[in-house]
Amino acid sequence: MASDQLMKRAYKFVKYWQPRVEAGHIGEKGNAIPFMSDFYDVFGISKSLYGHNFEKIVKIDGRTKYADSLLPHVVVIEMESQGVQLLNNPGVGYDQAFQYAYNAGADSPKFIIACDFENFYISEPDKQLTWETDLQHFVDNLDMFGFLLGYEQREQQAQAIVNAKAAESISEIYRHVVEVGVPARAASLLMTRIVFCFFADDTGIFDKDSFKNYLVTQTAEDGSDTLLKIVDLFNLLNSDHWLGDRGGFPFINGGLFAYDLARETTKQGLRFNASTRRALIRACEMDWSQISPVIFGSMFEGALDPDKRHDLGAHFTSEKNILKVIDSLYMDKLRDEFEAARRQPIKYGVRSRALESLHTKLAGLKFLDPACGSGNFLIIAYREIRRLETKLIDEEIKIEQVKQGKQSWTPDFTTFESNFRVEVSQFYGLEYEAYAVSIARLGLWLMDHLMNMEASKIFGMFYQRIPLHMGANIQQADSLMVDWFDCLTDAASDESREIKPLAVDDLDYILGNPPFLGKSLMNKEQKAGMEFASRGTIKKWRSLDYVAGWYVKTAQAMMQNDRIEAALVSTNSITQGEQATILWPAMFSAGININFAHRTFKWDNNGAAVFVVIIGFSRLPREKRHIFEYPDIKGDPDVIECGTINEYLLPYPPVGLIGRKAQISGLALMNWGSKLTDGQNFLFSPDEKDELIKRYPIAEAWLRPYYSAAAMLSDSPRYALYL
Repeated sequence: MASDQLMKRAYKFVKYWQPRVEAGHIGEKGNAIPFMSDFYDVFGISKSLYGHNFEKIVKIDGRTKYADSLLPHVVVIEMESQGVQLLNNPGVGYDQAFQYAYNAGADSPKFIIACDFENFYISEPDKQLTWETDLQHFVDNLDMFGFLLGYEQREQQAQAIVNAKAAESISEIYRHVVEVGVPARAASLLMTRIVFCFFADDTGIFDKDSFKNYLVTQTAEDGSDTLLKIVDLFNLLNSDHWLGDRGGFPFINGGLFAYDLARETTKQGLRFNASTRRALIRACEMDWSQISPVIFGSMFEGALDPDKRHDLGAHFTSEKNILKVIDSLYMDKLRDEFEAARRQPIKYGVRSRALESLHTKLAGLKFLDPACGSGNFLIIAYREIRRLETKLIDEEIKIEQVKQGKQSWTPDFTTFESNFRVEVSQFYGLEYEAYAVSIARLGLWLMDHLMNMEASKIFGMFYQRIPLHMGANIQQADSLMVDWFDCLTDAASDESREIKPLAVDDLDYILGNPPFLGKSLMNKEQKAGMEFASRGTIKKWRSLDYVAGWYVKTAQAMMQNDRIEAALVSTNSITQGEQATILWPAMFSAGININFAHRTFKWDNNGAAVFVVIIGFSRLPREKRHIFEYPDIKGDPDVIECGTINEYLLPYPPVGLIGRKAQISGLALMNWGSKLTDGQNFLFSPDEKDELIKRYPIAEAWLRPYYSAAAMLSDSPRYALYL
């Protein structure tokens, strides 16, 4: 983290909160979470890492208590109202924070912070070290909070090691699967099921190590019957009327094991060998509960295509960026609604009704990613909704505790189970690649299970959805060549698929990261998709990059249902030059308003750094709109509130520039400017330029600086030899 960014965020934090401190008493209720969020933001910690750790449940002497914030292994923060004594005050401030730290078990933090919005008391109990500062001197004493610096990077590095081991296991097994002749479609389906079994062994879906023990005890050492036994196991997992001992394997359902792989594997005489069997058993010995479903797509891409292998730690960057889409599109709004509901009075059931209304809303929302790939956006979108639902259920339990007059009241299991209403079946996706469809469905199922385990830990009651409920609604299709809603409805009519139909009137949000492909790089099929998507809307579609097709089709959906809101990640080209003058007039004429925008920043996309924008839009305009401006394209943004956003993502009305070929000066028509068509053989880096001049001094007169868009952004020109 660059020190100037840190200082900038620290000054911003103080600038916002210092006037409030000086104005008088700040109460803990309603202010603690915004204050702690802004505090964590100073140190560059993602909302995905701190957001679900507010009001963390800690059991003390059998009673349920709530730590204001607990970052596992790192810090617990206890907030008090302004002016409350933080030290030597039993059950308050530092004393309370210490109790939380002492009773946090496996999550026990190393540091403790007690704060009253004005004063900070920091302690590292194991070393008997303490520090004190206040908001006025916060910037001067940032080093006191040095233990938070690099926290996300440390988490990323630790996770990347685990991810890399898992990815290599998957890749090794997949190589064996392909070598024995399993067809591509069956191989990808086989691998997704095997990964589910790895995951199930370590997360309570199966009895612990059931899959590993099955491989060790039920298959021959030479591996000759391993594939047969695995396919038999899949059939068992798909059956709810299996005769005899299930061996610790439950009925799974959900369509995951519905297709019988025997017809493409064992019935064709295919067999594994001893190496494959050993690779499977070695993979079982890993702790798969530590692997995030968010990276499954990257893992499988690396296995299926060695050219696509990359640093799997990059998923943390992508996750942080995905949250930029999700938070601005709907999560920030839903969190505000939750905070407003929980501040309502308990008397006369006002708070209960407000929470119930929000809960019903969460369970009814529908989400679509029309280019979902391996499902990363949907997986994280689902996780964030589930975590909000868990907080909402916790508030409902607190209300009942007040009614019952008990501090540790918990509902009976039937009531508890019925409280969880958000389902993966609220999430829809379209994806061109068949293997990615399987991975997306698997990832959402596994995220659902992780959220159930997280809720079980919070509430102290074991809860899981096994057999699986209806899965995510992911359909294979060429997104630009189909009517999205007809496609999903047609899939739902096929009894072999467990997909719920989606009517356009039922959809709430469209989100995602459509393919990045320049206008000159599209193949015949992709051009046909662009033409189909743009029909009757944009005549000059050939001048648009591929991603623009998803904007056009999203706008078409909004014209059928103006409640729909969308946010898409795009190459920044659609907000520049000729493309901005073609795409956005059509969008604006359809009544589209840009509600928020992240201007150009760096996004790690499958290991390749690209420069992107995020655009949030709808037909119904938001009263307050926001532009996220990046002083450093690799850093964090500044936020500008404005009343309108134009096609160049600036806080002004649409410009509506019109392209023209005739020059106002009356000079001859120019069809091309400096267009390199020589394979870039006349381009030189600065070092290459210096070497050329050294060898041929006369060349200096013919070398000119040459800027591409990327070079302009990074201020790193190359040099062209102009002959």
